[in-house]
Amino acid sequence: MAANVQEAIRDTASPDAARSSSGLYALMRFAITEPTQTLTILNTFCGYLDSKNMPASIRPTASDEINVDRALNSMKGVALVGTLRSTDSRVIEALRRVWPHVMKWLQYLHTFQLDNEHLGSDQRVAIFTLISGAHKVFNQTPELQALTRNTPGYFKLLVEQWKMQIRVPGFISNPPIYPLSNILTAHTNTLIPTAADAISTITTLLGGPDDVARIALEHLSASAEQTKSQANYSVAISADIDFIANLRTSAPIRYALLSRHAVRAVTNLFFSLTAGPVNKETADSVTMCMVSCGHFLGFALEQSNGLPWVIEALNNQLVSAYIRCSAWMPYMKPVLVKHFLVPLRDTLPKYLMYVSVLKAAQRGMKKAQPLEAKMIRKGPLWESWSQFKKLADERIGMLSESNGGGDKHQVCFNPSCRKVDTQDAFLVCNGCNDAYFCSKPCQDAMQEGHRRTCEELQVWRRDGKTAPMFDKDFAFAGQVAQRELSKRLGEAAAVWEREMPKVPVIELDFTASPMKVRIGSATTVRPSDYATDSDERTSWDALVKKAEDQRAAIARFCIPEGEYQKVGVDLLKRA
Repeated sequence: MAANVQEAIRDTASPDAARSSSGLYALMRFAITEPTQTLTILNTFCGYLDSKNMPASIRPTASDEINVDRALNSMKGVALVGTLRSTDSRVIEALRRVWPHVMKWLQYLHTFQLDNEHLGSDQRVAIFTLISGAHKVFNQTPELQALTRNTPGYFKLLVEQWKMQIRVPGFISNPPIYPLSNILTAHTNTLIPTAADAISTITTLLGGPDDVARIALEHLSASAEQTKSQANYSVAISADIDFIANLRTSAPIRYALLSRHAVRAVTNLFFSLTAGPVNKETADSVTMCMVSCGHFLGFALEQSNGLPWVIEALNNQLVSAYIRCSAWMPYMKPVLVKHFLVPLRDTLPKYLMYVSVLKAAQRGMKKAQPLEAKMIRKGPLWESWSQFKKLADERIGMLSESNGGGDKHQVCFNPSCRKVDTQDAFLVCNGCNDAYFCSKPCQDAMQEGHRRTCEELQVWRRDGKTAPMFDKDFAFAGQVAQRELSKRLGEAAAVWEREMPKVPVIELDFTASPMKVRIGSATTVRPSDYATDSDERTSWDALVKKAEDQRAAIARFCIPEGEYQKVGVDLLKRA
């Protein structure tokens, strides 16, 4: 081993050292211990990685083992450069000179893996690790990020490496240095002009939306299986979940993930994370992974019409998972708690107005009952759980009283009508079985307007993107809305008596959690898109005119349906 910088520089020029890069690695250590020699060392490093030393110029008798060893040691040298102060202009300039050669080494390592199917796992893991490490070095400053962004083929290399990992047992280093999923998530916008372009590129490289979804979920499953015994195992899992969440901006990939039961996969993983006793050494990484699960479920549960994914999560013990998190909460960063609790605090309560969800919640709460006694009875998690449980118990009581739904009511789909009556009195669309009309004139009036929505809904159901709601779901939702309305009519009457509106209005918004109530007039309580949507404005004005003619008040209900909302209205007789 060289004793000083000069000896190390001489060693890099020797035939053996030049072929194996061992002299280079020794040289780079002095960049840390002898800062006054940094510039000399970096210049030598750049010269070593010049094109004349690249694998393509090595004589044909050189073995793959020598080439790979050269590449791996070169990447170690790059990693050592990255330990220097990244704001040092000399370091940045040296890395700028090094990058084209580093990219060639990365391409060589990638091609070597593709051409050698029987390559050992240890060597593949070393290559994955060093590719990740090299990227981390060149992500330190905007100047260095620009190098990777403007390099053709670099993003493709990362995506193909990520895909390759699922075929390699033990592909995650211990501890994970910089998971490739993390790289793809964090640098999508810096590698390609826009996130949409990046995801489009990923889709093209991997074969299509369904292939992207399949590989992403296989990657998550492999990460979870391979890292159970590692101290920082949650780092790799969090990276995979965050990358899957990042892919949701593409609708085809989003629905492919849901069709492949991404909600079930993440919920099961969430449940397994909470299975063991709290370990202070791993608490940071485990709680970060829990937050990633909560973040993913927060948006995934409300895709399509919401019900299939909410029910899927509840059936896979989402309630128990949250209760078992109680012991981990003291270790979760306070700033992340709000995002972590979104499914329990905001999403699930909204859907307790549907029978299918309520019964799934009832089953989940029964399984979780023995765990509740161990909860820490204070803090945001306890408050969210208590509110959810109270609302669920109240709705379960309603369901018992009504024997599963009671009279079935519907709202006319024609926005200029919105008549409420028993379902038997309505005509139903034969295409989607989702739109109800109180009369043939109303159905004819909406024929063109409903056609596109009807066709889209039929395609969604055919492709498994949504599931039809049952009549009992709509019926019970109507009962919930009417009961909540009856609770607030006294308050509404007092406001109307004081303000004397020409057309009194009360709105119950069940898409918010907790439910929001607005009481006022037809001008102060309007649909949120009244000013921007001409159809909504025309419909509302017609309804207000009808209420005025009948000397009635308007009750407006906003019901959650995943990506959309169902709006119902009722005209209330005034004394």
